[in-house]
Amino acid sequence: MSHNLKIEISNYDKLITNIKNMENDSGKIIKRTVADIKKRTPGWVAQEVTKKFNIKKNEVNGSKKAKETGKSAGSIYATGSRLSNVEIIYRGRLLTPTHFSMRPSVKPKKRKYNVTASIMRGNRKVLSRKAFLLRSGGEGTIELPFKRTGKGRYPLEVIKSISLPQMIENPEVYKNIQIRMGEEIENRMQHHINQMLK
Repeated sequence: MSHNLKIEISNYDKLITNIKNMENDSGKIIKRTVADIKKRTPGWVAQEVTKKFNIKKNEVNGSKKAKETGKSAGSIYATGSRLSNVEIIYRGRLLTPTHFSMRPSVKPKKRKYNVTASIMRGNRKVLSRKAFLLRSGGEGTIELPFKRTGKGRYPLEVIKSISLPQMIENPEVYKNIQIRMGEEIENRMQHHINQMLK
């Protein structure tokens, strides 16, 4: 599942005019700004996603640690060589509730329990009254929520929640990302203009 998000910069024409007036340095400013965008985009997007959804930033931005532990929610990166064609590409699979503060995380002994998760920040819900925890593999693996899909004990199905693209495409999050990206790009460009003027 791969999606693109186009970026709009409110002060784009004014900034480009300022850059063109600097003649020799204009190419460097644009190149450095685009490099900044590519480097910082995952962090900016992760900050906006985690304001709405109860997931860790390093899982959203696909940090090295999250990838190594298998907790990465997907990937986010920016493409483009000019400010006019910058796009954010994001991918991700449906996630299990373990990414969203699932409780309990281990099957309790000798008592009934409900498996809950807080997918939206501050909003904890029961996944299903029929949900139960099972180890996903051998010793040392995490326990995942399952449900039965037939009348007997089998077949079983892992309960999934939401994907990184769905989180980014939430109307509120999507709008905030566009605003944030426009502001950050403008700030980075102005920073590089100021550096050249020193």
